[in-house]
Amino acid sequence: MENQERHFFAGGNTAKGFRHFYGSILQGIDPLFLLTGGPVAGTSDIIRMVGEAALDRGLNVEWIHTPLNRERYDGVLIPALQMGVVDNSAPYCYEPVAPGVIEHMIHAESVWDSSRLAVHKDEIVRLSQSVSDYRRQATQTFAKALQIHDDWEHLYISNMNMDAATEVTREMIQTLLGEETQQRSPRIRHQYFGAATCIGAVDYIQDLTKTITKRYFIKGRPGSGKSTMLKKIVSAADQKGYDAEVFHCGFDPNSLDMVVIPERSVAIFDSTAPHEYFPDRETDEIVDMYTRTIVPGTDERFARELTEIKSKYAGKMGEATKLLAKANEQQERLIALYQAASDLEVTANLAKQLIRKIDELM
Repeated sequence: MENQERHFFAGGNTAKGFRHFYGSILQGIDPLFLLTGGPVAGTSDIIRMVGEAALDRGLNVEWIHTPLNRERYDGVLIPALQMGVVDNSAPYCYEPVAPGVIEHMIHAESVWDSSRLAVHKDEIVRLSQSVSDYRRQATQTFAKALQIHDDWEHLYISNMNMDAATEVTREMIQTLLGEETQQRSPRIRHQYFGAATCIGAVDYIQDLTKTITKRYFIKGRPGSGKSTMLKKIVSAADQKGYDAEVFHCGFDPNSLDMVVIPERSVAIFDSTAPHEYFPDRETDEIVDMYTRTIVPGTDERFARELTEIKSKYAGKMGEATKLLAKANEQQERLIALYQAASDLEVTANLAKQLIRKIDELM
């Protein structure tokens, strides 16, 4: 059987600032290798080499992508070995539980030749500040977009049949989880399937659900109860003893976008823009929250207001994406300066140390 790869994000550039779920994702990972130094120290390259080595050995891997630029990696997990390698530089800064026992620090900044970096001190300081400024401005712009989105939601919330929403949720809990309750403590893992990146919104829904037997595509509008239903499904899964993978919204981390119940091979997700998909398997099914919970004619009655809200929202989201693109551009320049002053052999040796650990654990 071909080994599998899964892709997701641990952190996100959200309207609430940078938010990550290392504390949930890394639960039970032992050994856990924490890389210091950040992207400028070649951590993404080390992670890539370790992950590829695991794949070469027939192991499944989970790739944790960088939310600013998904072409780079923030971590790789090897479930069969309970092993993980993650970038622990800012803005993550995961607090070790048992340093030297469970978590092990890998100082990737050892690849640098500081004397060569010193020549570019002023430029490095300028670029670092520029990255920080652009990311801060992007967060502020996303926050303004969220305020507009709240107004968008309010139009539908005020025209929702709450009893109908409760009934849909009850039906879905019954369909997804059944009657049985398991006498066990479930694992509820929080993460993101998508992110606001330097090129806009990206997601890995199709990848994360490729082996799932039954998929439910939630259609609707902002404020039509999609996230609320997902939260209640998670709560029910927890009470019934089922493990759940909980995927938060990369724009508003307080909102949920997908829940996967691995043991029952079911997934239910918000299938509206910017992660809109349509059924392409016989077993796929749509759950339409608009037709089932919103007062008929709401779209038409508020057409003028909705057009204005959508335009303002799209404008702010586009503005924020441009700011992330500028942040990434400056970040890549910064990485290039550090790479020019780095010993790639040292980078490779750090990766080899971690690959040897894979062989020891197999």
